[in-house]
Amino acid sequence: MRRLASAVVHVVGGGAYVSIWTLAVAVALSLTVVSPAGDLSPDEAFDGFVVSLIGALVFGLLLGLVAVLERNIPTPRGRATAVLAGVAVAAAARPLVQDAALRAAGFPGDSVEVLAFRVATNLIVWLVTLSVTALVVDAIRSRRRVNALLRSVRAELAAAQQSTEAYDRAARALVVRVVDDARTRLAQWNDPPTVEQVRAFAADAARAESHELADLAAAEPPRMPGELDVRRARLFGLRLPPVGLVGLVYLVFMLPYAVRAATPAVLVVGAVFLVIGSLATDYLPRRLSVLSGGRARAGVFLGVSVLTGFALSLASVLGGLTGIRVLIPALAFPLIAFAFAMLAAVVHALQVEQRRLSHAVASQQRALRRGTAPARAALTDAAQILHRDVQARCVLQLQTPSAGIAADIDELLAQAADVFARPAPPVGAEAVDQVIATWAHVIAVDVRIDDDARAALDGDGTLARDAYDIVAEGLLNAVKHADARRVGVSVDLTSTGAGRMLRLAVRCEGILPRGAALRPASHVRSLGAELVQVADSVVLRALLVVDPGGSRHPVVSAVHPA
Repeated sequence: MRRLASAVVHVVGGGAYVSIWTLAVAVALSLTVVSPAGDLSPDEAFDGFVVSLIGALVFGLLLGLVAVLERNIPTPRGRATAVLAGVAVAAAARPLVQDAALRAAGFPGDSVEVLAFRVATNLIVWLVTLSVTALVVDAIRSRRRVNALLRSVRAELAAAQQSTEAYDRAARALVVRVVDDARTRLAQWNDPPTVEQVRAFAADAARAESHELADLAAAEPPRMPGELDVRRARLFGLRLPPVGLVGLVYLVFMLPYAVRAATPAVLVVGAVFLVIGSLATDYLPRRLSVLSGGRARAGVFLGVSVLTGFALSLASVLGGLTGIRVLIPALAFPLIAFAFAMLAAVVHALQVEQRRLSHAVASQQRALRRGTAPARAALTDAAQILHRDVQARCVLQLQTPSAGIAADIDELLAQAADVFARPAPPVGAEAVDQVIATWAHVIAVDVRIDDDARAALDGDGTLARDAYDIVAEGLLNAVKHADARRVGVSVDLTSTGAGRMLRLAVRCEGILPRGAALRPASHVRSLGAELVQVADSVVLRALLVVDPGGSRHPVVSAVHPA
């Protein structure tokens, strides 16, 4: 009930209470169910229709004025006030206009007491009727908006998925091309290779190609156009409305006029017929086991509603009523049932469409959860193999020539070609030791790794892998760009306001050129590393977060000093 009240408040102050559908319902009911033609003889029916038409037009114009007002008032409270006051004025004016038109056509008008009763009943009937209509229209509009948004989101997700797939294909193709080009160059070497061949290979096949891989790893995936989901809900159909709704709406419409026009005996008979007919209309289609399909149940629902309408007309005849008014129940009840069955089908179809789109969006979100991360990681691995390992092997060859360089590089290229298939190898402090030991064959390396840092590296493979990449990059840069003969590597654990951090630094003597920095696409730069001048040394340094999930919370030790 609270949700219904909240929905009514929203729709009254929402700025769209009066719509084309509200006007259509108002005019249609003014010309049929609440028309004064039922109180006239068959010969006077045409005049009664003209009077009804005048009343409907005036009523529609007043509601149109309400629509203009509510769309130009900025606040919900102001809109609600305008709607309630405007509908009240329009509903109260309707019987007054009809009575004036009847008098102008030569028919006797109602007394003041009867006219006051009609004004009061019109206020109740039209406020309820127009509010129900506005609620239904608002619900349909809301679901249409949500479904349109879901279709757009699904199109965006589909485009992102296509972009991810295109990025993955491009990454795999680039790795294959780079490895094939490198192997082609390798096949052209002399045995043993010359210094010029090794240097050219290191510069072109290793360094330049690794930059191309790294650039793609840092690049945004290509933007693919998304296609909107063009499947829409089937909005034409019939479905059983909520139990009791048809009988309740019919009662709201007819009771004020029945109280005025019918005798107590007719009211009692009509009430009995209405209760029995409403129960049969609502429950027979739901209880008959032979009805297995929605169309069959809707057909029985409409058939029983027609019979109920005729039964209500029969009750009017048995109560002594005559004229056109006895046909009103036979028309009103099945029309109300048909209208609500159609509206129930519309709302249900939009609900089904919303669920379908929601499931599709959720599924695509799960598919995109990993995104381009695996392809980026593979590209980074391949770039690192070329940039770090292949170049390092070439530098070692230039320092200490050996006959097995081609086989060594071919093995490294095989690792690069396999980056999409093989899992990342587990790493720890030992991996950092190994890369330092490798470079120690060429240059002097002063190493300082404290025990806490080693424990952190051994306990977190991702942390160790990031540290390995930073140290390897620093050693390579020291040899390539600083012409260093001695390099210092320090790794220690420090506590900061942001938690425990692993502090890494690779330093060598030298002067950093003005404006020199890590490339934007550099992998170690993405890890937070920076290249700086400290006194007379060039330093590649970084701070890596250690166990970020737990280090930011205070911990109370269970051990207390005596």
